[in-house]
Amino acid sequence: MHRLFSGAGLLLVLLIPACGSDRKAAVAALDEVEMSYAVIQEEARKVAPDQSASIETTLAAARARLDAREHAAVLAGMRELGPRVKELSDRLPGMRSELEYTWKSLNSSVPGTLASLRQRLRPANRPPYGTSRQRFDAARNTLLDLAEDWDSALVAMSGGRLAEAVSKGEQVKSRAVGLATGVHEGS
Repeated sequence: MHRLFSGAGLLLVLLIPACGSDRKAAVAALDEVEMSYAVIQEEARKVAPDQSASIETTLAAARARLDAREHAAVLAGMRELGPRVKELSDRLPGMRSELEYTWKSLNSSVPGTLASLRQRLRPANRPPYGTSRQRFDAARNTLLDLAEDWDSALVAMSGGRLAEAVSKGEQVKSRAVGLATGVHEGS
């Protein structure tokens, strides 16, 4: 019986350092990826919020797995996540430039489109031929919504949230063009 316990103790002694080694490697890998992401985190949240959220979710899950002692899973996850963080880091400047260019275009066209629509949809104006007063008033309400949405895009831009500003701006532009077409056609 004594031999059984000494054999089990030896097995336990051999396993503990291996577990500690795996833990150290998992912690080191997770720390390295977290530090790499921390460098770009603020910019990534503004320029690539979906990718940023995905990375942050993966890092949080890895922390939970580390606490659950799933060291091999943490190591495997960091092997995949590390290159994704690097790729995002490399792409951020180009993504920022593209978003700034798109915003510049939106900012030069959307305010004029909204102003033109305001002019056409003034309460004192008559509805275009073939358009009911009810439909005309609904178009005016849509215009008010578009103006609020544009203001929201401007707030996002002033906060540096480029991706959000461009997304909202593109939605406003698309809806404004549709509204302008509908008002112009009198339908």
